[in-house]
Amino acid sequence: MKQLLSVLLVLYLCTTASLAQISKGTLLVGGNLDLTKSNYSPALDSFSYKQIGITPAIGFAYSDNRVWGISLQYAYTDSRYDGGKSNTYGAGLFLRQYKPLGHGFNLLFHESAGISYTKLDISNRSDNIKTGINKTTVFNVAAALGITYALTPRWQLELLLNNLLRLYFASDKDAVLNTDGSTAYTVKSNRYQINTGLNDSNLGSLSFGVKFLLGGK
Repeated sequence: MKQLLSVLLVLYLCTTASLAQISKGTLLVGGNLDLTKSNYSPALDSFSYKQIGITPAIGFAYSDNRVWGISLQYAYTDSRYDGGKSNTYGAGLFLRQYKPLGHGFNLLFHESAGISYTKLDISNRSDNIKTGINKTTVFNVAAALGITYALTPRWQLELLLNNLLRLYFASDKDAVLNTDGSTAYTVKSNRYQINTGLNDSNLGSLSFGVKFLLGGK
């Protein structure tokens, strides 16, 4: 009986290990759903910020548990602070390294580089009249940490946490509008920034994803 249990245990461990493995030649197709929600309560006011985005992606395993790929991006944001609503479009490249943890789980390291374009319409919070338009082009490089779980040999779920590190360059064009909707004046500026999600104690930004694996061993 003990021998049978030992055999079953070995078979189970081998099965879960093979589920977690992403073998060379595998094609990954899927995407991520990005959700961000923040609430702020200064002394005299309170407001919220919400974002929802989708990132379809396709990747190729050039080695066991190592993947490169391309992704697209769309995001919508709604800020109750400045009455701003925006749409973002982007594209980029990514690298991934998977570290099997056993029982179908992988530790995921995700690096990416990309470009995005955002148009933000700004309105008064009181009367909802549009007061400005901001157009921003961003070039960024980022690194994130996550975890994946193999539901089956072909389907994987994943969770990406806040960016561990993000470097970006942004070019802004801000137009201030008159009450009739015409442009009063325009300001152009450039920004460089490095930030990290390590100090975000509430993990306000999470990315949920699913991947379908094709080919491979």
